[in-house]
Amino acid sequence: MLERTLILGGGHVGRTLAERLNGGVDDVCYIDESETAVQRAKHNGVSARTAVLNDSRSLRSAWFDDVEHVFVVGRLDETNLFLATIAQSHFGVERVVALVNDPRNHSAYDDLGVKTVCAATLVTTAFVEPVSVGTTDSDSAAVTDADTDSRGSSRTRSPPDRGTWFTAHLAHRPNTSGGA
Repeated sequence: MLERTLILGGGHVGRTLAERLNGGVDDVCYIDESETAVQRAKHNGVSARTAVLNDSRSLRSAWFDDVEHVFVVGRLDETNLFLATIAQSHFGVERVVALVNDPRNHSAYDDLGVKTVCAATLVTTAFVEPVSVGTTDSDSAAVTDADTDSRGSSRTRSPPDRGTWFTAHLAHRPNTSGGA
């Protein structure tokens, strides 16, 4: 029997996660405030519903039955914490994982027993640490992304040369912050 996994929020990120998990070992569902993200998920075969995520009544009406896992992947830690709490207390989901965008908020999730994935830690691990210890792109070949093209063929993308990418995309940007 398939276990039901629910992805809450995240817009494009949540929708992409739901689409990638869909059809695998789990039955995947997706709830988001973005009607566009929900429609795209439905178009790609994911059971999806729209709800106001920080409104428990709206969330309750959109909730899927028999959810065993919840991934909360929104941009705001306050909303993610609220959703993780609702999933545990109102819907009885024991396995909840939430995205933490600001590492200073870890303790709030820990106090509730919610497992977390920290965006800042992932970015630091993926980009800063390999650069700071002097690895090259060939040394970090494990940081590749298997993907599927529009014909369903598998392809692998190598990571970009970080120095070239940063130079091309960031170094020549005009200063728009208003400062010197």
